[in-house]
Amino acid sequence: MDFSYRLLREKSGFTLIELLIVVAIIGILAAIAVPNFINARLRAMLSRVYAEHRMLEDALTAYHLDANAYPVDNGSGVIRPAARTIEFNGIQQTITGIGVLTTPVAYVSQIPKDPFIPLDNPKTDWIECYVYFGSNAPFPYGTFTGRAYYMFYSIGPDGEWQAGFGDDRYHVTNGLISRGDIIRVGPSLRTSAGD
Repeated sequence: MDFSYRLLREKSGFTLIELLIVVAIIGILAAIAVPNFINARLRAMLSRVYAEHRMLEDALTAYHLDANAYPVDNGSGVIRPAARTIEFNGIQQTITGIGVLTTPVAYVSQIPKDPFIPLDNPKTDWIECYVYFGSNAPFPYGTFTGRAYYMFYSIGPDGEWQAGFGDDRYHVTNGLISRGDIIRVGPSLRTSAGD
């Protein structure tokens, strides 16, 4: 009888201090893991944007080899705008939009959507992909020296369109969530952080 009573007393469970130590360790691990998980998700979205920008650039290069011109767009973000002729930098051009990369020849299967545009954005009825501005007459690009035949960009992690024309660029060295759009221009001028 005395032996069984001693066994029950020895199996009595954890003390309050042991439980507090375990809870503190779990809290410290959670404090480390949750921000890293959020940052990993953001880094994955950034990698997706850079990869899709490179894919679109390859498609634009292939289109240019076939058509001897780049798709022309007014920068509205409309994938298939109404065809019309404009004069830009002294050259008459027909607006085709970036949608010509999907049909009649599929340089890409579909125009990718910008992962940073929220689904409840009121602009998603007309702007859901990367904004594309293209011309066969080189245009001056922001405050940078040089000219470009096309530019496309994502709104970036801050989720806001920047007012300047290529002046406010996102760069990962400013922190994962910093102001600016993720911009890629071409064919010769490179200003994207992923280059």
